[in-house]
Amino acid sequence: MRQACGFLFLISLLILAPGTRADVVYLKNGDRISGTLVQKSADSLVVRTPYAGEITIEWNEVDTFTTDKPVHLYFKDSGSTTAMVQRDETGAQVMLEEDAEAGTPFELESVAYVNPPKHVTGEGFTWSGNVNVGFEYERGNTDKDDYHLDGEVRVRGKGVRYQLYGEFDRELSNNRTTKNKWKAIGEYNRDLRDKWYVFTNLFTEGDTKKDLKLRATGSVGPGYRIFDSEELNLSLEAGPGVTVERWDSEDEEDDESPAARWGVNYDQYVYRRFVQLFHKQNGIWNLETTSDYVWTTRSGVNFDLTKNLRSTVGFNYEYDNDAPRDRDKSDSKLFTTIGYKW
Repeated sequence: MRQACGFLFLISLLILAPGTRADVVYLKNGDRISGTLVQKSADSLVVRTPYAGEITIEWNEVDTFTTDKPVHLYFKDSGSTTAMVQRDETGAQVMLEEDAEAGTPFELESVAYVNPPKHVTGEGFTWSGNVNVGFEYERGNTDKDDYHLDGEVRVRGKGVRYQLYGEFDRELSNNRTTKNKWKAIGEYNRDLRDKWYVFTNLFTEGDTKKDLKLRATGSVGPGYRIFDSEELNLSLEAGPGVTVERWDSEDEEDDESPAARWGVNYDQYVYRRFVQLFHKQNGIWNLETTSDYVWTTRSGVNFDLTKNLRSTVGFNYEYDNDAPRDRDKSDSKLFTTIGYKW
């Protein structure tokens, strides 16, 4: 009798217990994905599932979605609300705000973000960045070691952006340092209107192989973001500035002169947030001696192996039209690195 009562009690618990609920994304091809909506930004929607981790879905493939808890909806007209999203008896998508008597219909195309990052809402800053290392080891007729380190930190607030980038290369040959080369860049952006912004940039570098102790260029000017999303970025900027050069060679004179600087920044995911192309370019033109100019590029491919692990294959190229007489005007390097991103 006790066993029968226990069995009936267990059955009643199973009947009365609520089912496991989840957010559901309905795709245009008829498929459904259940999980937890993490964020919608730009042209994609991220859903965390218990069976496949985080899945990124193209936004134009989404028909509707529902949530079992309130989410933050941020619309393209800058309006926002916190509400559950459901479908009514006709299948139309509605948002159920707290204490509302009925759902409010809305169009999927009007949604700019779901659970937007802090820099969009103005509630704080969004941080991102990466650190990469590379190493070459050669033994034989010549013992040669080549160390590479680079890193970048990006901070975004509402209408403002900060960026710090650093790069360092050291070369040892037969236990003797043959090259120390470094680069450091800092930039501040403030949005103006549409895709325009104003920038302040400080570009510095040094190279013992060229006897260059320091080249520093400070510049200000306008910039324009042709594309600006997590999937695709392309911006152009240019403006006047001042360049200071300090040399370790008696054959070269220290110099301060007016200059102009230009910059190009491009990156694009081409395969499911796994393969990313990138190209960064900085150019400095001496306005006092107009035949003197320097431009550097960093191009390559990032492979996002996991959420935080990244491998890079790239090519650095620098051309200095006013290089010391006994030094090459061009300098190039093919590199591979492994790194951490956040």
